[in-house]
This record gives sequence, C-alpha cells and structure tokens, in this order.
Amino acid sequence: MDISALDWQESIGRGKVTGYGEIECRKLDTGLSSQRALNLYQDLQQGAHLQKVYGIVDMNDQDYVIMQDCSLLTTLKSWRSDPSRVLTVRDRVLVAYDVAQSIAWLHGGGLVVKYLTESSIRLRIDQSSRQRPVLTHLHYTRCLYEKTNSVRIDYRYEAQEILADVLQKNGSIPHSHETDIWSLGVIIWQILTDGTPYLIEDPIYFYNPEQDAATLKHRLGIYPFPGRFPAELPSPLVDIVRGCWSPIDQGRPSAMTVASSLLRVLPLLDQTVMSSVRNCVGDSVRIEKSHDLELARSAAWQLVQKARKRGKVQDEQVDQLSNHHASVLLHHCENPEHPECAFLVGSLIWWDLINVWLVNNATAARSHLGFDGMLTQRLCIF
Repeated sequence: MDISALDWQESIGRGKVTGYGEIECRKLDTGLSSQRALNLYQDLQQGAHLQKVYGIVDMNDQDYVIMQDCSLLTTLKSWRSDPSRVLTVRDRVLVAYDVAQSIAWLHGGGLVVKYLTESSIRLRIDQSSRQRPVLTHLHYTRCLYEKTNSVRIDYRYEAQEILADVLQKNGSIPHSHETDIWSLGVIIWQILTDGTPYLIEDPIYFYNPEQDAATLKHRLGIYPFPGRFPAELPSPLVDIVRGCWSPIDQGRPSAMTVASSLLRVLPLLDQTVMSSVRNCVGDSVRIEKSHDLELARSAAWQLVQKARKRGKVQDEQVDQLSNHHASVLLHHCENPEHPECAFLVGSLIWWDLINVWLVNNATAARSHLGFDGMLTQRLCIF
C-alpha cells in the first residue's frame, strides 16, 4: 500500500485507498504502542466494535499503522448533547452493551484499554438503523503486563485510586483492567444520562498541574463519584454503574459481567414499559409477554433440534439464538414456573447456540440452572 500520497497533517495521514475506503495512517511510536498489542488487537477486532486496523506498512524505515478513518463520525460527546436525538432507555442500554462487550473482548485478549473517554468513542448507524459505537484511540492500548503511564488521559475518566495517587503527586499506580472498568462505568453513565463527569465540561489533562489539581480536588470534595442518577433510571442500571465505581478496585465486576448484566436488564425494561400501559390495554399486555416467550422457546427448540441432528462439530459454523430471544429465556428461566426455559438455556450453552456475553460469569447464584460447568454437561446430555 502506497501511503505517500495521503494528505498528511503532522504525523497523521488521511485519504482514500482502493479496496479500503477512507483510511487513517499513524506513525507507530514504540513509546506509545506495542507490536504485540497491535497483533492481538487485529485478532480481537472481529468480535468487537472497534476502529478497524488493516495492518502495518513501512515508509522510510518507519512503521505506520493503517486504520479505518473515523474522524468524520460523531463523538459520544457530540452525540449526547444533540437535542434532536430521540432514544429510549432500551436504545441507550444497547449502545452501552456494545461498548462493554468490546472492552470485554480486549480484556479477554490480555489488553488494557487505558484511553476510554467520550472523545475516544464514535458512533455510526448500521444497516438496521441502530446506533453502534466505535472505539478509537487504539494506539494507547497496552498489553496487560506492560507498565507505563506516559500518556496524558482525561482525568475525569480516571479511577478513584489513580486520582488520589496523582493528587498526592506520586503517579505510581499503573492502569489495569480494574481502572478500565471504572472508566467504562463513566461511559455507561454518560450514555444512560447524558451527564458530564463531576460536572466538569472540559477535559483535564494536567497541562496546567496546579490549576487542574485544584479543580479536581474541589469537585471531588462535592462529588465523590463522577455523577448522580435520575430518579427515573431503573435501579438495575444504577447498580451496574455503581459496581463499576466500587472504591475497592478488586470489587469491580469484569467487563464480561457488565456486558451480560446490561443485556439481562432488557427484558425488565420491556416489562416496565408494558406494565406502565397496563390500564390502557388490559389483558393484551399478558398476551404480548406470553407471545414473546413462545417465540423465544420456539426459536430455541429449532436450533437445538438442528444441533442434535448435526452433532457437536467444533469447526462448523452455526447460527445462534438472537440476543432478544436469549435474554427473554434467561429472564424467565429463574422463575420456577418455567423449568423448560432453564433446560433450553442449558442446551443452548452445550451446543454453542447462545451469545456467551448474555450468561453472567458470576454463576454461583444460578448454579441450579446448570450454569456451573459440569452440571451444565449433565443437564444437556440426552
């Protein structure tokens, strides 16, 4: 690929390349990014909503990373301040889920995201007219065991322990999966509420250390956490964000748990919406909920029957139950009145027919459903 013809502004080149479309080309600075992290990232990007990396090219004995150009996509900051935007809570939860799922994929590959802010997340509209996030600023991504704090990051998104360390002028606490989860909590809170962390509108990078430190200390004295929650926000969503903001870093959930928790909230949101109109539509509410469950059961049984005939072939590409139907089954399988749902969920897990992000990795509370390894196998052998 010839990158010399791109439009270069300092160390970043942009332009259109046949076969790739609009691309962005960045100098690969070994002080900011590692080759191993980039290789891992390329392997993981198929399972997450990330700025696409096409590869690395050499120009004048310098390596450059070739990426999708996302500069014209709307940032989360612009998106949340757009007065013309009309979104339901469900729409917002789906965007938050896509972000959490992407972080989970990166964490699963041993990467630390570090740079997760409203300016690093862009939004696009997919073919089904659904809002999809795109995580950018990937040159700040680190391998888990690579210790470095050399990059200036918007401190409004930094974890509590890092802020305390910086304000004490130590700067010795490295970024980790746990600090990523705090930042993820801020992003989810912004997606759900359109809020601004600590009510500070402008990014804080400590270019003016004394002034920025004074601003942070003042705000932290008023708001110990990045933001508050509207009274109408469903309590399960509040609990998810508060979990991300646990003062004890080891007490924060994994990104996988956050993603699965967000999906498991969706049936509750549907139930809340339908319950709010119960007086208007009467029994049709119960009929709609029952119909939704029957559709989910039917779809699950069809997939399980096909899997039985096919046999458990590891390399064969198979369809999975839709996220909506899976979340409906997961919601009902904890109800003793619906044992068939628990059986179907176990079968879907066994035959690899369900989105793994839906199944919370905190399995102890649901071990009776067959979510704890060997018990799942015993449940699903027929």
